[in-house]
Amino acid sequence: WLFKQLRCITMAGNGESPIQVLHLLGSSTSSFYFDLSVMYGRTAMECPGLDRSGFTHRAVILYQNGKWGFPSTVDEAGVAEAEKSAVSFGAAMAAIEAMTPAVDVCVPHMFCVEGLTRYRTIIDMLGIELLGCSGEVCAVAQDKFTTKAVCEAGGVPVPKGELLRQDVHGIDVTATAQMLMTKHTVPFIVKPAKEDNSIGLSLVKTASIDAVSAALTKAFNNDEYVLVEEYIPGRELRVAVLEVEEADGLRLVTMPKIEYILEDIRESKHKLGTDSSGKLLTGDKDVAEAIKKGKEEGERKCPAELTDEVHARVDDLAKK
Repeated sequence: WLFKQLRCITMAGNGESPIQVLHLLGSSTSSFYFDLSVMYGRTAMECPGLDRSGFTHRAVILYQNGKWGFPSTVDEAGVAEAEKSAVSFGAAMAAIEAMTPAVDVCVPHMFCVEGLTRYRTIIDMLGIELLGCSGEVCAVAQDKFTTKAVCEAGGVPVPKGELLRQDVHGIDVTATAQMLMTKHTVPFIVKPAKEDNSIGLSLVKTASIDAVSAALTKAFNNDEYVLVEEYIPGRELRVAVLEVEEADGLRLVTMPKIEYILEDIRESKHKLGTDSSGKLLTGDKDVAEAIKKGKEEGERKCPAELTDEVHARVDDLAKK
């Protein structure tokens, strides 16, 4: 992808027609994921440093009722106005395919499971270049149990754990809690297998039926599959890896690492700010307020301050 994107930038800079970019926003999963997507889409499209000469930016948005709109602007008024003329999925895909000039690249800003998987795959099926990972890759990454299996097969150490099912273990969480206490010692992690932003995550610190049951209930309220894992204390790092196309093949390049300074685990409050009702802090007044609030709740360092030995170790694990 990086090679193709650099080539597009060069073409646009040489007097060619602007690259046509379609930003994919919204979600029909929940109001939280809808607001989250619009927030990230707005921070990108309204960024003062965004190249608007070499690139033409348009947006399509999935509303919570399942219909799709094409806002002229992505502020609150623009999003609301486009909903009035929103169309079905089929009509929206036909409109995207018929756009003139044709779409060159799609930038997805969707974070619900469907947005990370289904809609990325559909964009690819339309023959449009997708910025970022494919729907197939995201399907693995979004499922924490599958991610663990893939990482373990690749030689990456992973915490011990097990997968629980709503139809088996969620019917009687008290009985499930009793079972878990015979197999796990506190502290341990309980979390939804396919949720994002630490939603439904708990660190169980007390060896009691009530504490484990509460964690299970919280997790099953957000997903039908739940992971229970050993808690491994340590430093929390984020590492991005780019695939760079070169003449002799792909080269993996690690980006500067981020370290999150935490007491134990990174919770939702460390990532995004919400009001007392759980609504994301975003809007015309301050689009990125939720992001700023999350940064206030927890310190982070970029680049992370690591020894050369640890840098090399982390790079090796990330590339696996």
